[in-house]
Amino acid sequence: MRLDIIDSLSLPSPFAAVNEDAVGTTDSAAWVIDGATGVADRLPLVEGLTDAAWLAERLNEQLHAAFEKTPADPVAALAEVDAEIRAQFLALDPSRESTAAEQPTAAFSLLTLTDATVRLLGVADCRIIIETHDGELRTFNPSDSGAAESLIIKEQRRLLAAYPGEDPWPRLKSLIREMRAFANVEGGYSVVHPTRPWSNRATQQAHDARDIKHLLAASDGFYRLVDVFRVMQGPEQLLKSALTHGLEQLCSELRELELGDERCMAYPRVKPCDDASAILVRLS
Repeated sequence: MRLDIIDSLSLPSPFAAVNEDAVGTTDSAAWVIDGATGVADRLPLVEGLTDAAWLAERLNEQLHAAFEKTPADPVAALAEVDAEIRAQFLALDPSRESTAAEQPTAAFSLLTLTDATVRLLGVADCRIIIETHDGELRTFNPSDSGAAESLIIKEQRRLLAAYPGEDPWPRLKSLIREMRAFANVEGGYSVVHPTRPWSNRATQQAHDARDIKHLLAASDGFYRLVDVFRVMQGPEQLLKSALTHGLEQLCSELRELELGDERCMAYPRVKPCDDASAILVRLS
């Protein structure tokens, strides 16, 4: 069996200078990466890149290296990726001037085909939608962040009311920093992090490859069509629309919805627009 890439897309927010997402593929693997918008007040570690874009690029690069040849143990391969990214980050920030809460974070979901098994692995809120040959739909969502986003949105709406006409983001960053202090600690949430180990926190699933027809991996920015704007009635319609119309058309529809509600009042969300990434795969 083999993975056939039907379509893929990774586009920055219209308001962003760089793309903090990434997508990647090898002959036996495909993945989506979503870098989290930074909340540090210092300058970026690398000129011309945000720290989140740097982390997304390094994670993409290391996943390519790890899955260029199908590893016997994907979990062990992720452990090597984890260690390499940590080494590269500490070379940039050897004095640890940035705190763990200010350091960049990311989410990813990965699908890999080994013999007759499809393995799904992920950390944080990138989803994979799975369609079987008999029409059954399953969703892989490795996020364990709970109600964090709803708390951030609640504070954002309070700031919008208290400071009308003002961008709430500078005031919102302090709350997000407080939350990010709980990254990859006991009782906290899981995320790709450059100094706190994350590979041992990855969620995993295994499926018989002969049962699966299509898979759609999507960042949370792309998945807004389902859970924020609700123009797609669940993951089934999102997958069907991706197959019928293509990812670019869906992203155009997403951007129109985002730009039509720049104050995030009709559709509550942390940022008006987000980077959007997805990859659509057929098992042949």
